[in-house]
Amino acid sequence: MYAQHTTTHLMACRSLAIEQNEKLFEEANALNRFAINLLDRPDLDGEMFLQYLQLRGKADALFREALDHLNLINQQFPIPSDEPDPLRGEAIGVRSSAV
Repeated sequence: MYAQHTTTHLMACRSLAIEQNEKLFEEANALNRFAINLLDRPDLDGEMFLQYLQLRGKADALFREALDHLNLINQQFPIPSDEPDPLRGEAIGVRSSAV
């Protein structure tokens, strides 16, 4: 019973951490989209291009942070072997073929 409680608690922690991680990715995507939209402006000039580069740099840094955070989540809160792993398609019934 204690093991089930611990597993439930760990999965709740993992779920919360994944939710926060998704927010990091969403923020990085928003910065990236904003930067790309600058390139589509008809009044694009050198200063605006520098702003684009700065925004892309911030977006890239945030993407790296989100990936590092996701790796940390997977290390600290691994999915128990009896739980489906949605990142590997197990939750939707995708099967990998043996090579």
